[in-house]
Amino acid sequence: MYIDETYQEKMPFVILSAYIVNSKEWKDLNNKIKRIKTDFFREQSFNFKLIRTHKYNLRESLPWTSLSEGRKKEFNETFWDLVTKNKDSILASIINKEKMIISDKGLNFKLAYSFLLQRFQYFLEEHENETGFVIYDKAECSKEIMELSNYHKDFLEKDIKITDKGKEKIIYLKNIYENLMSDDDAKNNFLQISDMIGAAISGKYNFNKDEWFDKLKGSIRKSSEGKIEGYGIKVFP
Repeated sequence: MYIDETYQEKMPFVILSAYIVNSKEWKDLNNKIKRIKTDFFREQSFNFKLIRTHKYNLRESLPWTSLSEGRKKEFNETFWDLVTKNKDSILASIINKEKMIISDKGLNFKLAYSFLLQRFQYFLEEHENETGFVIYDKAECSKEIMELSNYHKDFLEKDIKITDKGKEKIIYLKNIYENLMSDDDAKNNFLQISDMIGAAISGKYNFNKDEWFDKLKGSIRKSSEGKIEGYGIKVFP
């Protein structure tokens, strides 16, 4: 599970987004993403970060802006078709800062991470009780994200306790690897995808724009009745 933060001081929502990749499919999927980058961005493809293709927050940059509108549309269709081909591969936890009694950035991230781990555990149980590990972006990340390693160990040692319909429930994180791992998103396509997912979700919740979020809907974890909120996406409070 590759995770990334989306946080802006003036925006009401803190977002941790996640993209899940089966280790058996990792190499093939990574090679396909590399081929898409090469097809569209040629010699700049190695250093091209996918987040630069986003419109809503004006982060477009070269070589993306040099593409015609037709090629941009072709890229989006090709890329998102690949990224969303697997069901249940996207998770997110969202903290509404404006509704929190205590305004503490670290607590917001800790809560968001606990909700994300809880859903990852459920995901692993649902998929043949496989074991999963978590990777976050170590480059340019905040102090709060750096502290996730400590939160991760605490959660695995003490488990996650939640209140469900007035009753305390313990979430045993028995399928999750003990250490939180890190990588540089400049060299990791899946961390870049998590970044794009976070931007798409932020577009919906922080900017009230659904264009990118709608591309993800089919791959967000859902209940058997097709419900997203509470399952693939946790909003708190």
